[in-house]
Parts: sequence; C-alpha cells; structure tokens
Amino acid sequence: MHTLKVLLVPCFPEEIMPESTSDLKKVWACILAKAWADQEYKRRLLADPAAVAREEGVPIPAGLTLKVVEDAPGTRTLVLPPQPSDLQARSDREERLAAHCGSMGTLCW
Repeated sequence: MHTLKVLLVPCFPEEIMPESTSDLKKVWACILAKAWADQEYKRRLLADPAAVAREEGVPIPAGLTLKVVEDAPGTRTLVLPPQPSDLQARSDREERLAAHCGSMGTLCW
C-alpha cells in the first residue's frame, strides 16, 4: 500500500490573484499550515475564509464570496468553476484549454 501526500492549491479568481502564482502558493501554504497547527484559526478559516485571507494579505473584493471545504480522509473535493462567458468557437475553447492545462503543474493527489 502506498501513501500519497498532497497539497492542493486553490484556484482563486483573477480579481484576487497576487502578482505571481508563486506568491499565491506561498500565502495558501501559510494559511494551510496555520489551519493544521491551530484549531481556532482553522475554525475561523472555515467560518469566514474571506476575513482570514484578508488578514494574510489577500485582497478580497467586496461582493466576492470565498468558501473553504475540509476534505475527509479518502475524499478530495474538486471545484468546477463557472464557464467563462466570453468563450467563443470550439477552436477558441481548445486553445484556452491547452493554454491553461499547460500551465497547471500544481494539482496533486
């Protein structure tokens, strides 16, 4: 039996993306580590993720709702984002898919 350790990096909307993806990874890793180490911090993160993200320096625009879901052992939650309204013809979708999939190297199981 193999054990696989993972870290899933959330996909934040463009409105709250830091200057670089590596900055976002660092912030999320910090939030995750604090949640694992501090039950009160974890409780606050689950109850009001936007407030916790703001405390960690992530700008959350008014009206944007963040949700944090805690997985159980043996369960992983995948989020299907809304389809962009500006998707055009099939070839455009395929180009965007290729561009996004080529840049995703952080999703692990």
